[in-house]
Amino acid sequence: MNKAVYRYLLQTYGRRTGVWLGFIAELIRTLLQRVWVTIIVAQIATSLASHDIASAKHYALLFLAIYIVGAIIGAIGEMVAISSEGAEYKKLTMSYYQKLIGKDMSFYRDNQTGY
Repeated sequence: MNKAVYRYLLQTYGRRTGVWLGFIAELIRTLLQRVWVTIIVAQIATSLASHDIASAKHYALLFLAIYIVGAIIGAIGEMVAISSEGAEYKKLTMSYYQKLIGKDMSFYRDNQTGY
């Protein structure tokens, strides 16, 4: 894609707060579920290797809590972003439709371009 397309997307969808909230929520979800959960799994393995069952249970519960929180944040962010994107798409579609039907229709009826 070229720069004009990205510029257009930032000028339309980029102005919607919900899209940015969805982006931030997805970033948080990714950090929680891909980075922190991996570190916690390594801690669980280390605790089990050293026969520290109590610590392993603690890390397992922490794993579960962080994974669930990440999933909830990601789902809420996705719903907000999709809703915001849909509202912007509706606005752009109506604008395009108004431009399309706002043209001089007699020109198309009276000339061969309509045939």
